[in-house]
Amino acid sequence: MRRYSKILAHIPHSSIQNYSYGWISCAYMFEDVKYKTDWHTDVLFRSHNPNVDVMIFPYSRFYVDVERLENDPLEAEGQGKIYKRYNDFRRDLLTEEDIKMLNGIYSDWRSKCNERIVDNTLVIDCHSFSNDLAPDVDVCIGYNDDESKPDDEVIDFIADEFSSLGYGRIAFNKPYSNSITFSHPHHSVMIELNKSIYMDEETLIMKPYCYRVASAINGIYDRLTGLGTLY
Repeated sequence: MRRYSKILAHIPHSSIQNYSYGWISCAYMFEDVKYKTDWHTDVLFRSHNPNVDVMIFPYSRFYVDVERLENDPLEAEGQGKIYKRYNDFRRDLLTEEDIKMLNGIYSDWRSKCNERIVDNTLVIDCHSFSNDLAPDVDVCIGYNDDESKPDDEVIDFIADEFSSLGYGRIAFNKPYSNSITFSHPHHSVMIELNKSIYMDEETLIMKPYCYRVASAINGIYDRLTGLGTLY
């Protein structure tokens, strides 16, 4: 199986910081923010492996969404990189200076991530999803249908690592598909965890056995980097 000299673990949606910026009636939208935040992914996807570079975006996706593309199709729904609306909520309090600032945060973050990528890097796009979206899926593995897709052997290994620890309901590109890429050539794979396997979605408290999820993730990191050796 292919080994990578580096893994960039990209964690874009774990924070709620600044979620209310520019929104009208923001006091009532926290349930939506709660639902769409990838709670605890900043903990589960951490690593002590020296060949894993963990990038945690410090702001909420409702502030600026660094996963969106330039000219993203979701712009038409007001949910491009700078959300303008979400369900019944409108973000009408943004000024031109605000838009410029948020665009700058987006561009700086994407550039910073791109600078961390070296030859033979695997980007792992780290997410979670609410159980009601796919109650029959423990883990979703996503990838692009282009040159950024890892070998099938790598994708199968990631699935097997979760299955070996009891998370055997694996889906590919369901309920979400594709994986983030940057301008430097690299492979990319998305790992989406069903929140129910590691947390209580109402209280937001992590379950006692959530360490098994972190164990699977770190097993993936270690095997794919060979802990610094390509064997």
